[in-house]
Formats: sequence, C-alpha cells, structure tokens
Amino acid sequence: MTVRLNQLQLFCEDAADSSVAIPKLRDMLNTAKKREFLIEAMLDDASHKKSIASILKQLQKHDPNAKISIKQNLSNTPWLSLPFLCIDTETSGLDRSKDRVVEVAWLLFHDESILESDARLCKIDTPLDPEIVKLTGIDDSMLKDQPPFETHVDALFAALSQVAFVVAYNAGFDKAFIEAELRRAGKTLPDLPWVDPCVFIREIDKYRKGKKLSDATARWGIELKDAHRALSDAKACGLLLYKLAPHLKAKTLDELMQMQQKWQADQERDYKAYVAKNSPFPKGGQRGISPSLGDQEKSSLTLL
Repeated sequence: MTVRLNQLQLFCEDAADSSVAIPKLRDMLNTAKKREFLIEAMLDDASHKKSIASILKQLQKHDPNAKISIKQNLSNTPWLSLPFLCIDTETSGLDRSKDRVVEVAWLLFHDESILESDARLCKIDTPLDPEIVKLTGIDDSMLKDQPPFETHVDALFAALSQVAFVVAYNAGFDKAFIEAELRRAGKTLPDLPWVDPCVFIREIDKYRKGKKLSDATARWGIELKDAHRALSDAKACGLLLYKLAPHLKAKTLDELMQMQQKWQADQERDYKAYVAKNSPFPKGGQRGISPSLGDQEKSSLTLL
C-alpha cells in the first residue's frame, strides 16, 4: 500500500493486512495536525472503506479540504465479480457538438443482481426532431418541466463512485455524449474503464445477421421492453453482458479490456477493408476517406 502525505510517501509492506494499513493512517492523522494534505490509499479489501471514512471525518477537523482517495486493487479479481454501472442515453441527434442528451439512465449491477437504478429526463433548448420522437417516444411535452442534464451529474457521479467499470452498448456513443454534457457543465467524467458488449456481439455473433441491441438480446434470450428508452436499454445491456461472460476468455478486468481493444481494432480494420472493396470510388473511398465504425456511432451502418 502506498500512502501520499503532501510530498512524503510512506510504504506499508503488507498491502492486504488491515492491521498494518489502518493504524498507519491513524498514525498519520496524529502527526498531521493542522497541515494540509491529500492521502491516497490503495487497499486490497474494499470493506475497509467504512474505517477510512471515519478517519476522513477526523482528518477534516484539522483541514476541511482533506481528502482520502481509496482504490481497490483489482489486478487479480475476476471481472465478473465486480460491481459495474450500465449506462444508456437517448439524444436529440447524432452530433454531440450540437445535439443533447434528453434521457440518461443507469443501473448498478453486482453478482448478477440490480442493486439500484435511475432514469432522468433532461430539458433541452430546442424542439425534438419528429424522427427522434418516433424512435424514442420522448416528446417536447415530457421534457419541458424537467431539469437540464447538469442537475443530474451529482447523482450519476455518486453511482459511478460505487463501481469498478462502466458498461454501455456501443459505448463510444454514450460516453462521447456524456463527456460533451459534462464539459458544458465544467466537469470531467471519472476515469473508469468502459466495457462495450457491442464489440463482443460483433465478434461472437460475427456471422449472424443484426448487431443492434434489440437483435442481440433477442438471440440471447433477453427481454427488451420499451427499446430506445434509456432505462430499458441499459438493463438489457447489463443482462446481455452476463449472458456473454462464459464466452469471454478473460478473467480480470485488465484482460477483458485488452481483449475488447484487440477485437475493436480488428473490427475497424475489417470494416475499412469492406468499405474500400465495395466503394464506387477508386482506392476505397471518396477523396481517400474511409469511414470507421466509430464515425458511424449509433447509425444503422454500425448496428446492422
């Protein structure tokens, strides 16, 4: 365990031994007094959080700005046993630079159970396109009395603080829109890994037609009610990940992310090769441009 106190570093020989780790922090409390400090602690057992929280209260009596950052050591922990937050957004369009999130939902999964869930509608300044209304069932009347996205950030961050990673179907789309909304609010998305079951579906179901969430859940025996509403899609996505787990040869979260990155790179390469081969323009694209899966985001091309 490494603990930082101002510019000092104290090393605890046995990271897993709370009988060493907790007293060490208490000793630091006794010597810190009125100094300003930031303590970062890494503990192998997340159950120590309650003890650390009580220490933080004592620390803040000396310095109201004192903080303790606790990070669980996940290097050998099976990813399937970790809590994760499944997120989905519904948006007013596909361009994150000008379109907005109109609904965001999240569910906290752990050990194949849903521990909490929430869904928030978000007011925007422009009328919704009729195609969005038709797709989602969300209309202007449902949004007019709702608060904007930025008022939901604290609740979202509180949920994110309880998990080891985030899950979203076609994650690049949802993550990009959430990051855009957070930039408008002057905030930054917490640094967590994002797991994308869409990447796994493209690999495992490579030769099966339909890669949309509705197609994938139907094939894997998962009920999807109210498709294109954020809470329903997020729930189905989380359940799909559990269904796919036996087919994913990754034990730890690091291994899962490495596998996802490799498959995603392979899929990008294959997609570009397909576009180049079938393009009416010479050498694979108009003016040498070959679109990517990421460029298509939630368009029909991505989710065929």
